[in-house]
Amino acid sequence: MQLADRRKDLVKEFSGGMQRRLNLAAALLHEPSLLLCDEPTVGVDPQSRNAIFDYLEELNRGGLTVIYSTHYMEEATRLCSRIGIIDHGKILALGSIDELLAQLPFEEEIRFPSSRDTDSLSGELESHGELTTQDGVSRFRPKPGYALSAFYSLTERHGLPPRLFMSQRPTLEALFLQLTGRTLRE
Repeated sequence: MQLADRRKDLVKEFSGGMQRRLNLAAALLHEPSLLLCDEPTVGVDPQSRNAIFDYLEELNRGGLTVIYSTHYMEEATRLCSRIGIIDHGKILALGSIDELLAQLPFEEEIRFPSSRDTDSLSGELESHGELTTQDGVSRFRPKPGYALSAFYSLTERHGLPPRLFMSQRPTLEALFLQLTGRTLRE
């Protein structure tokens, strides 16, 4: 790629983020009480994305109601106090993130590499929750009431180091997939 073409690409990238911020500023000129944002960060660089987030958070703290439409679950998690999950024009779930995630049949997900070293552990876990393996990664979702301390005691008995395991809270993506199905649709 020639230098002149690269400059054009850089200008285009910068102006995309700048255009989004300019659109946001124009929407606020008449000081509305409600702001509708439909995918405001699509195609912007990380710096512009963070600037948009910071600005929307500041506006919301100042009393502006922001309705934010996105396919990016991490954006909804960061920016929204109430979330609606919509599929094919139908609201499937509505509430705070804690209310929504409470609908899932698990409270934690533990990920670890699938290998000969973890095979015997996997065999013992199946009776304590849902265990799936995809692309070399096992995901264990304990049944309600199964203590994480019991899980880690089990890993110690198998001589597996704690660094192999990553525990995380369920995500909006997990809820979305649970509510809408796990298959790719047109």
